[in-house]
Amino acid sequence: MKLFVQTPVSVEQLETLRPVFKVGFEQAMTVLGDMTAHKLKLLDLSLTSPHESKPFATSDDATICLEFSGELAGFSAVVFSASSAAAMVSSLSKSKRTSIDIDPLRTGTLLEIGNIVLNSVLGQWLKIFDAKASFSLPYCVEGVLKSIPFAQEKSDKKLIRLDTLLNIDGLEVSLLMWMVVSATSLEKITLLAPEKLNA
Repeated sequence: MKLFVQTPVSVEQLETLRPVFKVGFEQAMTVLGDMTAHKLKLLDLSLTSPHESKPFATSDDATICLEFSGELAGFSAVVFSASSAAAMVSSLSKSKRTSIDIDPLRTGTLLEIGNIVLNSVLGQWLKIFDAKASFSLPYCVEGVLKSIPFAQEKSDKKLIRLDTLLNIDGLEVSLLMWMVVSATSLEKITLLAPEKLNA
């Protein structure tokens, strides 16, 4: 079953978008570091635009989702693998618990981390657009995520996948992010980003 089929975003567009996402993630690392007194750093970030998606998250994953509407509309999500979730909760909440069981501490910590990351990244898009958007409350989906809002619409929506590698006090943690936006928004930001980022 094809869960999402699209015309992929071009390599040139992805290269233009990379610094936008990079600035957003670096801002998120700064905010999380200030909140927790930990040293966080973005080590690597790569963008792809798959033609067809597999499940957006697997059975052991936890996904923090955020929908947005207005001049910029779409969907974004951060996917924590079981090991990444355990590492981040243990490091940033000062909890030594490494179980992947659902509990309030784990869910609350992942919601806060995911919300900061997504808001920081989307904030960069809105800054470049010089636009406003309304955000849903972030929500957590445990386990397999077969579909996401907007992705099944027969429209011009584009799917972007970000694979990131973070460092938290010497511990390397991988995070996956998905973003769905319209082709029109994508074209606009790739035109504006070089000028705005270098201003």
